[in-house]
Amino acid sequence: MKAVPCTVDPGSTYTKILILVKWTPGSTYPLPRLIIVVLRALLVVAAVAAAVVVVVVVVVVVAVVVVVVVVVEAVVVAAIVVVGAVVVVVTVVAVVVAVVVAVVVVLVIVIVVGVLLLL
Repeated sequence: MKAVPCTVDPGSTYTKILILVKWTPGSTYPLPRLIIVVLRALLVVAAVAAAVVVVVVVVVVVAVVVVVVVVVEAVVVAAIVVVGAVVVVVTVVAVVVAVVVAVVVVLVIVIVVGVLLLL
């Protein structure tokens, strides 16, 4: 290992980590490879965790949007079914009323003509 001269800010987190592994500011000390490997591994873990969080957030947002769309679609379909049922009922009532009115008109005409013929 090669000795690394260090002039690092004594208050920095990196310097505090080095002090934890028996490094003293101002001295030359072979920086352990293990610390670099561990720090890089932690960076990779943090990056992967951030990516997983982003993926989970995207999946949750897409799922919420899909649920909202399905619910809105169900409400619209239900409204269409209700409107369709109302239209069918109104049409049936209109046809029944028209038939009853037609029968009454025919009966009135027959009665009037019959009465006129009897006179």
